[in-house]
Amino acid sequence: MIKRQKNRKFELVSKFKPAGDQEQAIDKLTAGFKKGYKEQILEGATGTGKTFTASVIASELGVPLFVVQMDKIVTKFMGETSAKLRLVFEDIKKNIG
Repeated sequence: MIKRQKNRKFELVSKFKPAGDQEQAIDKLTAGFKKGYKEQILEGATGTGKTFTASVIASELGVPLFVVQMDKIVTKFMGETSAKLRLVFEDIKKNIG
């Protein structure tokens, strides 16, 4: 389903810069990944900059970025079983790590 491209790193191209508390969040989450934390969650209201913050972190660390928007997944897979949806996430984890 998902094929990993070797030696491909995420590069952020944006005219925007981190603002407000984004810089602090970026520093804290980046430090967490460098300590070996493999999974961290950003949560917040719509439009607060979570995706941009994650993009900056992925770019700084040179790692792939996967953005999961639950409202779009639920709409796309409406009527599918939870088992099939679970397969999507298992496939990502297996192929990307």
